[in-house]
Amino acid sequence: MRQIQHFKGGPDKILHIETEGCKVNVIIGTHDLSNEVFTTVEILPAEPDDDGRNWMAIGPTAVLVVPATGSDPDSWLFRDLAAANPTPHQNGSSS
Repeated sequence: MRQIQHFKGGPDKILHIETEGCKVNVIIGTHDLSNEVFTTVEILPAEPDDDGRNWMAIGPTAVLVVPATGSDPDSWLFRDLAAANPTPHQNGSSS
């Protein structure tokens, strides 16, 4: 296992990783309209990879990682949007 530390005090905002079948971006220091800070993790399937194969993601390809405590609950825009518009099931149904 290779461990990489990627924090807001570093020189770059985006950590970009290329691996078998996908690319992964970890974006730190982003914020919503109310200035609540969060981290975004994006998974980008290879389409196609170096061998000409297409890959696909099963499940969400982007995730917001937010502080569990210490945020003003009245101003947290993305948490309110997620509660109002939950992600539909991946099998095509919305219930």
